[in-house]
Amino acid sequence: MPLVDTISSDVLFQLRTQSDSLESAEANGFLHDRGDISPMLCSIEIILRLSFALPDSAMLSRLAQRCVKMLNGDLSKIINFENGGYPSTFVLLNFYAFLSVFTQEWASLGEGKKADAVFSIKKFCAFIDCSKARDVEAALPASSDAHISNDAKSQLVNLLRDLAADIPFDFAEKCPKVLQNALGPLYKPPSAKLLLDESHKDTQEDPQTVKQRKNSPPPPTQIVSPAPAPKQNTSKNGIDCVSPYHEKYGKGKASSKCKYCTVCHMLEVVFNDCKADCPWNHWPSETKLKYHLSRNPKLLKIASERLFKLNRGEKLEPYTNL
Repeated sequence: MPLVDTISSDVLFQLRTQSDSLESAEANGFLHDRGDISPMLCSIEIILRLSFALPDSAMLSRLAQRCVKMLNGDLSKIINFENGGYPSTFVLLNFYAFLSVFTQEWASLGEGKKADAVFSIKKFCAFIDCSKARDVEAALPASSDAHISNDAKSQLVNLLRDLAADIPFDFAEKCPKVLQNALGPLYKPPSAKLLLDESHKDTQEDPQTVKQRKNSPPPPTQIVSPAPAPKQNTSKNGIDCVSPYHEKYGKGKASSKCKYCTVCHMLEVVFNDCKADCPWNHWPSETKLKYHLSRNPKLLKIASERLFKLNRGEKLEPYTNL
């Protein structure tokens, strides 16, 4: 059985629910009471750690990508590289954002954006006290490297995942238990240290580490920015949506990268067991369903109920009564 299949559907459902709640809280400006959102912040750390450990999980990947996007909003006021600012989660978010850029968009990025991405990761590594951080630094490509061999790419991806697993916990009371249950014997407790302003004052650091940190620029205050996703083409020059739902419920056009419009792709997932994702971020969430189907309460109710069950891992038969 693939390791990804051993994750409890209840765990995935809870992570998805917390992610939905956090996205909704941020969208509505409710991120004021940190006590109220601590379970949601904990879920971000768990999502990221499981995503690094289980890269073949499509749902975990989608949740991690959502977390990265949220950090570009009000969440950046809460998660940062400071004591009390959930610095480990901030590092993990940056690592995940870099991996997304590196594995999917590197060849098409300009040299300036490549240099910014590599520089940000190097700055983080300078503030991580462990040999794995030095290995990542050595494996980072030059910004002038337009094309990287598959072997070199795989090596850096694996090194960065190993380093991510070694980052200390922000939520040490809950994360280890979830990871142990999900990863079994593959789980190893982290041993690296983050060199925050106060975390290294009373420790005996290696002199070379001290020198390297003092000669490094301060840690980043903003997340590594993936190239923005292109906007869905809704003009008359787009491609006609092929979904049978389009005539009644669809809006706009499809494109060469997705044969469905936004609404129809969500309906295909919820009602017709479609598992294909796309670059336009069409994958349904409760928030998206409410936004796009608000004028059709009956359809929204059925779609929300089915999405709830799908997120719990239930296998549903196609719904033919639309």
